[in-house]
Amino acid sequence: MNSVSAATSLETDGHVPPRVTVVTPTFNRADLIRETIASVLGQTFEDFEYLIIDDGSMDNTYSVVHSYRDKRVRYFRHENRGEAGSTNRGWAMARGEYFAVLSSDDPVRPKWLEKCVKFMDANPEVLVVYPDWTMIDAASQPLRDIATLEYDLSSMVAWFSPFPGPGAIIRRSAVRDILELRNPDYRYAPDLDCWLRLALRGPFSRLPENLACWREHQGSITVADRSRARAKEIVQIAEKFFDRPDVPDELQRLKPYALSRAHSTAAYVYSDVSPLRAAFSIRQAYKASPVEPEDMPTYFRRYPRPDRQALMRLAKASAKFHLKPYVRKGWRLLPQQVRTTIFSSMRQAGLWPVAIPVPEPEHAHPHAQAGHTVDVPMAALPVALLPGQNPVASPEDAARLRALVPILRKDLLQLQQTVSPLSPTDNMLARLNRKLTTPAISGLGSTILKALDRLPSTVDHMVIVPRMSTIGGSETVTSRLLAVLAEQFDVDRLCIISPDLNENGDVRSHMGIKALSFTGLDKDLLQADREDILDRLLIQLRPRRLHCINSYVGWRNLRERAGQYAVDSAIYTNIYSDIRLKDGSPAAGFYYDFLPHCMEHMTAIMADNQVIADKLCKNFGLSESQREKLHIIRTPVIGFADKDPKAELRRFRHQSSERSLWLSRIAPEKRLDVLATIAHDCPDRQFKVYGATNNQNVDMSRLQAERNIDVCGEFQDLDAIPYDEFDSYIFTTSGEGMPISLLEMVAKGLPIVAPDVGGISELIGPDTGWLMSDQEADEEYVDALKTIHRNPKEAERRVKAAQTYLLANHSRKAFHKALEAVPHYLGDGQ
Repeated sequence: MNSVSAATSLETDGHVPPRVTVVTPTFNRADLIRETIASVLGQTFEDFEYLIIDDGSMDNTYSVVHSYRDKRVRYFRHENRGEAGSTNRGWAMARGEYFAVLSSDDPVRPKWLEKCVKFMDANPEVLVVYPDWTMIDAASQPLRDIATLEYDLSSMVAWFSPFPGPGAIIRRSAVRDILELRNPDYRYAPDLDCWLRLALRGPFSRLPENLACWREHQGSITVADRSRARAKEIVQIAEKFFDRPDVPDELQRLKPYALSRAHSTAAYVYSDVSPLRAAFSIRQAYKASPVEPEDMPTYFRRYPRPDRQALMRLAKASAKFHLKPYVRKGWRLLPQQVRTTIFSSMRQAGLWPVAIPVPEPEHAHPHAQAGHTVDVPMAALPVALLPGQNPVASPEDAARLRALVPILRKDLLQLQQTVSPLSPTDNMLARLNRKLTTPAISGLGSTILKALDRLPSTVDHMVIVPRMSTIGGSETVTSRLLAVLAEQFDVDRLCIISPDLNENGDVRSHMGIKALSFTGLDKDLLQADREDILDRLLIQLRPRRLHCINSYVGWRNLRERAGQYAVDSAIYTNIYSDIRLKDGSPAAGFYYDFLPHCMEHMTAIMADNQVIADKLCKNFGLSESQREKLHIIRTPVIGFADKDPKAELRRFRHQSSERSLWLSRIAPEKRLDVLATIAHDCPDRQFKVYGATNNQNVDMSRLQAERNIDVCGEFQDLDAIPYDEFDSYIFTTSGEGMPISLLEMVAKGLPIVAPDVGGISELIGPDTGWLMSDQEADEEYVDALKTIHRNPKEAERRVKAAQTYLLANHSRKAFHKALEAVPHYLGDGQ
């Protein structure tokens, strides 16, 4: 479900959170991260957790981190999503009161945490504390000490430069409502945007002690990256910051200064690789603000303003620099005979030849010598390289061409806006650019056509699922949802998409609804290909309603492009739980990794229990409008196929023998170790375990070691379970939403013994079953099982109460009524 690797050390105590969470996002820094890890573990202040988020490294980063056996170190890995995405993952997982982001190449001093925590404890009004630091080189040799500036909000905004540097610490408890610490749209300067946004929430403070280091080396983005995208992003951050509604008027007046500084910084980025763009950025800086704040430090001052003559010189130099390689390459690509013919024709026509030095490969021209010049006809060169010459046949032709240019440009822009479905998405353009230098994947176009041929041309509802089966709870819910849709809509306008890699193979229809499995199209499709195919299908079909249920490929596309899809489709999704594993990493990765990034584009978010909806509001600090998107759609288990729901309920039947049923999906969070302990403490009771592992690695050795546990494996049909053998149903888990197995066992008339985890307390309580206070309360489990055996009347009373709740909330009728309340889901309205 997610790409988290196992933690490299012993788990930390989940009941007593650490004071500080330190997060290090890393990508291919195995050569430098060792020093950073050692510096963190060498802190004099020891009450912290250290999360290392590997952003898809391809070196031996895992081995380096794994060599540290400190219990505070935890390692997680996911596909590459940039520094912002990795930092946000650490932010979502952090448990500490204070939070720090430490780059993988920046070590810290031994007393860094001790000094910072002491300062924050003594100054509860401070949101961020930042120390002085030292600039070091690739070999960790000091270059110079940096005394950071005393904090002043107006100065930081006007200078458009974050005062906090390496070693800054955030009071996380004061900003828990922030969904993302870093904006994932920014790849080059997300920390700049972060500090500006946080500055609106509370005061910062400088700690005048040198406690951290910043490494200057060629692998650093700050040092090495001089791309156009980086320069544009810096200006974009400035523009979007002042568009925020929470920027007060006293800061809005500083906008000209900040924009001026942003363009100056962009000029620095351009300075070595594109002098013309650098010059234009400087002019933009002066246009935004002809003057700078009086207290601007000298090392922040921008370049002198270029005059028109300087711009022209830079324009010529840039044109020559950028165009000459293309001219040379194009001329070389022409066969020698063609070049000779063109050259002779130009001479006969009386056109001037232009000599350009072109070093030809020796194997192409055996007699070529160093410095040999090749005559290139004037008409074959761009006009920019031929001052004073015009290759156009006549002045009238030139005038007509100049007049056509703005008209063509306008037509093309209107065409792009009118035929938006034909315009490629950002993802497709990125892949196209990559394919310019890498071999294209053969057959992708034909695969898309094959997919379209199997799907309706008009789609009212597209449901995206990982697989088409009824093995787990979410699959069962999906099947019952599809039954409602098949009744409500024309099945010829419904479709099911299964883009994820699975074993289902080719599936043409499901419940009369057209179904498409990407594995059936081509079992060798890569993850990126699956995302591209789904993207193109959504662009082409533009379904009126798009419903993603637990599909990893579907969620990834929504995270990247939900805003584009929302133009044509109402988007729906399901959230069942926020499960975390014992090492603290999320098992419910959709909840943490995807939902916060695309929630604003959702029409509705469906939850099967109120507990997860409440957690959603709390964990992500939802606004009132966002809360209105949450809808509780409880799972139906009775009342299908026109059956009388009451007639489906099996009465409780007391059994003289002590036998308990355990039935669920077998997964790490199901706590089978607790079940083994309970069985060991109840030697006279027999336990039968039914369930499939779904290829998950689960240790079954403890169950198999207990003689009174019978592991029966996967079950195909609920009706095949011998319920008359059992006097109770026992459920163990550490993370849940609303387990469908509990609902089904209530319908089968078995008393329920389950922990107070997730949404279970909505169904099980003192009147409807036996609710354990804790997931590991094995003594409470044992006492509950003894009570059921000794007091069958009490067990019968609680079963009846649970079934009454089931009739009111988990019937097909209640399910349909809840779906009707979801905007546009069963009605028109679009």
